[in-house]
Amino acid sequence: MKRPVMVITAGIIHPTVLNIKLCLRILNQFPYTYAVFNSIEGLPCLNLHEYSAVVLYLHRKVISRNALDALDRHVHGGGGLLAIHSASASFKSCPRYFEILGGRFTTHGPISSYRVIQNTPGDEIFGNVGSFIIYDELYIHEWDANNRVWFHTETESGIEPVVWTRTYGKGRVCYLAPGHTLSTMKNTNMHLCLQRGLNWVSEGRG
Repeated sequence: MKRPVMVITAGIIHPTVLNIKLCLRILNQFPYTYAVFNSIEGLPCLNLHEYSAVVLYLHRKVISRNALDALDRHVHGGGGLLAIHSASASFKSCPRYFEILGGRFTTHGPISSYRVIQNTPGDEIFGNVGSFIIYDELYIHEWDANNRVWFHTETESGIEPVVWTRTYGKGRVCYLAPGHTLSTMKNTNMHLCLQRGLNWVSEGRG
């Protein structure tokens, strides 16, 4: 039996309440059970080994040392982490958080349409999701060159990763940059990226 997944999501504007509700509805379509929390500060009080993965869909400025230590132990010890959109813009004063995640938000332009291009259709994680167009904030990141980039977009400055994975210790991490607008969260290709990213990170712990 699969271990449950912990979902930590919080926000009023970023992500919006509607986006949070929609994200939870999407996740509930996947074959997992979930424990939903509205603060990352509960992590030190939980037995994280009971969970196969943590999903972060939030935007918060501060994380305590205890909560960061707990997240680090979870992933480094073999747990999964699926981070969505503004998770990469959270906890900016914590370099270790970005070492776990594999990248740090630097800026974004106006909400606009852009093409999300699958690097290798039929790949071993995302399969034939294919390329798709979304209307969203395009996040620009400083990111670890050791990340495996599965989807990207093309900008005037070059290639920008949109979905990447990495390992951290014994654990697996997947980051999806889109997720600001309701139309993005309704996109069926986005749903497939969420599901297959969650599948991959969850399989890291037996």
